[in-house]
Amino acid sequence: MFIKINDEYAIESEEECWAVKLFNSPSKQYSEGYWRAKTYHRTFEEAVSSLARRMIRFSGAVGLVDAIKEAQVISCELKSALDPLYKVEEL
Repeated sequence: MFIKINDEYAIESEEECWAVKLFNSPSKQYSEGYWRAKTYHRTFEEAVSSLARRMIRFSGAVGLVDAIKEAQVISCELKSALDPLYKVEEL
């Protein structure tokens, strides 16, 4: 199963785990671009949590107030990508 969260991130099931994937831009070798696994997790919930934390860390937020605002935006983005089948808990 491949679940695209946005143009940059996705979560994919593999035989024994879940992988958080990052899209790599097109290059000479991969003219269409490709999805590369960044982290592996035992459960889907762990993968979603890891992805949310990663998105916040790389959001460019400066300070706690910005980080909280970004967390709210990221939470909404995850909810829209995963609802109604998966309930995203607030960070």
